[in-house]
Amino acid sequence: MEKNFKLAGVTFEGRKENIDAVFKTDRDDVKLVLIREKDNKYDSNAVRIEAETNGSTYDLGYIPKYRNGPIAEKLDNNEEVKITNYEFVIFENEPVNIKLTLEY
Repeated sequence: MEKNFKLAGVTFEGRKENIDAVFKTDRDDVKLVLIREKDNKYDSNAVRIEAETNGSTYDLGYIPKYRNGPIAEKLDNNEEVKITNYEFVIFENEPVNIKLTLEY
């Protein structure tokens, strides 16, 4: 199954600056990673997206709550969930979000 969506929570905790830093990095040097947060106080199905690039890690945001249940379940069961593509959402020439494509 393949799903597309924009990240949630991108306006909090410096994530806009993180998205901007990743936007300025060569795409070949970026690895996006899914981080399961079972103990997240706002959402027990939370799945955070991080970017690893050039020795740095950037918190980019979360899979939206309305989409994260099946993904969290697969991660909890050690099943494969792959980020197959990502693109930046641009507004007034600035990256404001990231649209992901997941396969699971």
